[in-house]
Amino acid sequence: MLKPYVVTFNPDIFPRQKLLEHLDTLPAVKNWYAFLPSAVFIISDQSAHALANLLLGKVNGSYYFVSEIPVGAYNGWLPQAAWEFVNNPKSSGRWP
Repeated sequence: MLKPYVVTFNPDIFPRQKLLEHLDTLPAVKNWYAFLPSAVFIISDQSAHALANLLLGKVNGSYYFVSEIPVGAYNGWLPQAAWEFVNNPKSSGRWP
């Protein structure tokens, strides 16, 4: 089952583009949506713990966290496309 997560990180230590390039290499990350300089939504069928471990060796000692986004347990001001991404988790089709 695909679920949405949010990854937050320090972009001064680990730039967002570098994180996105790394996410593109991980079959566990079925899709991503970058919406802030320090946060990215990802879609995966893995747990938050498993996803965090996949990032551990790549963040150059920076603090970061991965958190599942429970359906309906969020709020904020984001573009409609971001809410669509979270509310309807889908694979990009890159990975089976």
